Amino acid sequence: MAISACVSGPRASEVTERLNAAAGFALTQRAFALSLAKQCRFDPVAKVNRAEAAQAAMAAWTRRNQARIDAVNRYLEDYVAVLARREGRRKAADRKADLTRQYIASGGVTAQRMIEQSGGRDRCPELLERLERGELEPASPEFDRPLEELVQKYGTPRG
Repeated sequence: MAISACVSGPRASEVTERLNAAAGFALTQRAFALSLAKQCRFDPVAKVNRAEAAQAAMAAWTRRNQARIDAVNRYLEDYVAVLARREGRRKAADRKADLTRQYIASGGVTAQRMIEQSGGRDRCPELLERLERGELEPASPEFDRPLEELVQKYGTPRG
């Protein structure tokens, strides 16, 4: 039984819409943080280089969120494996690529809106400081528990 479980991969019951939504939330937040740091790294109008501040903000964000992102990425491996068994490897790879594009686009749009609503790129130093301090990470009662479940299950590397 244990051998067949290893050969067949993750069970479909381990991949749920609730966990998919939580994974999407976490990956969108990562895309947001990356996009904000990238967009604020250089102000072409004022010709101001904020690369160090952007890197510091991302480093701090990553320290706080790395366990969740690692767990979500491992969960997505299971998601793709289950999908591949159901619909084929090609469709699974296409779906993963589509989801990745959605997360990146959503995070990018959110970062751009935040910059615009804050008053433009001259507000980037403050936004980067807030990102570094963790003030731009929304609380999510809906997703916090499922994300903690993913960290518990996928938090240590398999192998």
